[in-house]
Amino acid sequence: MTRYTYEFEFVEDEEGGYIVHFYDFDTATEGDDMPDAINMAVDLLRLKVEEYILKGKQLPTPRFNRKSKKGGRIVAVSSDLDLRESENFITAKEAARTLKVSAPRVSHLLRDGILHGYREGGNTLITVESVNAYNARHRVPGRPRVAVG
Repeated sequence: MTRYTYEFEFVEDEEGGYIVHFYDFDTATEGDDMPDAINMAVDLLRLKVEEYILKGKQLPTPRFNRKSKKGGRIVAVSSDLDLRESENFITAKEAARTLKVSAPRVSHLLRDGILHGYREGGNTLITVESVNAYNARHRVPGRPRVAVG
């Protein structure tokens, strides 16, 4: 499990509730009141982190002690995320079993960018989408042939 912490700006909306700006990911959400806005910020943080990891994108480096851009309150929000609980990831062992290849082959596919994944502690998690895409390609059994020139 990994903890992610980023700053959000909570701005009171003239019509009630709060608009929550998440500048590190250039997005926003809203809530009916402050507790609801905080819960929405936590959900947005989880969604954006998982989305970036799924797409193999580098997470933005969190910036702290920023000044308000919209006259709101800057609040640091944290969320624990365990990608092993996500339906979008499987372990490297499960990927090897699904693809009918060895665990070292999964490591090579990950290293070569053919599979997309994420290392969390001692676990390597592979996106289900990349496993399905690789499985859908026509694959010839055995070792790849090397051209002799």
